[in-house]
Amino acid sequence: MEEKRRNNRILWAVLFAFITVMLCYMFVVLYFFYISPFNISAKIGFWPFLSDKAIAQTYLDATVQIDFTAHSEEGFEDVNVSVVGVNIRKDGYVVAPYSELKDCDENTKFKINTNSGAVYGGKLLYSDVNYNVSLLKCENIDSTEQIKLPYVQVASKNQHISENVIAVSSPLFAKNYWKGKVSDPSKFCMISPEKVGGFDVVDFVLENCFSVQLADDFSGGAILDKSGILLGLSYKEKLEDETYCAIPVDGIRLFLDDVVKCYENAQTYDNNLVKSIVGFDAAELYCFMESGSMSDGDDNFFYFNGGWQPYTDAIVAYRQTWNFNTGNLHDYFLFEDFVFGDVVIARENVIGRIVNLKTKKSFVINTKLDLFEALYAANDGEHLEIFYQPAGSGDNWQSAVVAV
Repeated sequence: MEEKRRNNRILWAVLFAFITVMLCYMFVVLYFFYISPFNISAKIGFWPFLSDKAIAQTYLDATVQIDFTAHSEEGFEDVNVSVVGVNIRKDGYVVAPYSELKDCDENTKFKINTNSGAVYGGKLLYSDVNYNVSLLKCENIDSTEQIKLPYVQVASKNQHISENVIAVSSPLFAKNYWKGKVSDPSKFCMISPEKVGGFDVVDFVLENCFSVQLADDFSGGAILDKSGILLGLSYKEKLEDETYCAIPVDGIRLFLDDVVKCYENAQTYDNNLVKSIVGFDAAELYCFMESGSMSDGDDNFFYFNGGWQPYTDAIVAYRQTWNFNTGNLHDYFLFEDFVFGDVVIARENVIGRIVNLKTKKSFVINTKLDLFEALYAANDGEHLEIFYQPAGSGDNWQSAVVAV
């Protein structure tokens, strides 16, 4: 009899614990769906039973349409432009492709349209050509009420390898959604070709991107996985293999907090780290040199960084050292002096590796983005040893130590 009572008590204890856990779980779901419905990533993460259509409709609440006026390429009249962006913080910080906003500045007037019908002004806070992302702040037009908008979380580094994705476009004109999968998680492609002075050139090169396969024609917009994470922003133009090129947005994590802090303190964010890096990596060099060039007498030029740059002996030697025709695309090439702070670290060199002298962590520099992330990862007061090779010097490697 005593053993039966003990078994009953255990059974009731287990049942009570189960009911308690379920009630707590339901309270969490209730909290994110109704009490605090802004964090879409948490909402979908805690309730994985939503259909793809329901998930897509939820994503549209964080997707915005950014309207502004830009000068036409012919320069005769202004044109109205609409760009898809995604809100990544509750107080209204929107990430959008730099390539769509590259001609905008802090004086450009933006109108940000949301799925709820609310309309905000927009302020461009920072654009980064290397990661191809821009960050805008939603601002109230006629009130001082605190901004609270649905938002999604940005993927961590390399999280775009998730296979199944959902794509959404402008919340004003595309209430439908697209299902698909990541077809190539690590893709290199050339973006933004244009004509300058009658020559075909590349305005910038998008590296470290990925491609997605979607069932139907896509009008461009946000690429998200089914757990509530923003993976990237896709162009509407198809690639040759019928997939869509997507810009990873994980790079914005590197400077997001600093940009927000500056805005909240009524300051303009100035990225001294990016400004200290001048030049290009081998992938960029290949695209710029192969895609457009001009001759002026005895001098040859290629288009880079908004202007025509001369072929120097160092560039030609470097290009011959690394045979691009065999697919040897690696190492960062310094176009000018590498000045970090007030110190000239290297002059027209190839950078191969960086070692943090405190943590002993080593970064292999295959692209310019590797160089940025090595510097971003260092804390104030740490010292980095940079290994570089003067262009065309064979195996004559040198090193320099820089204080962060």
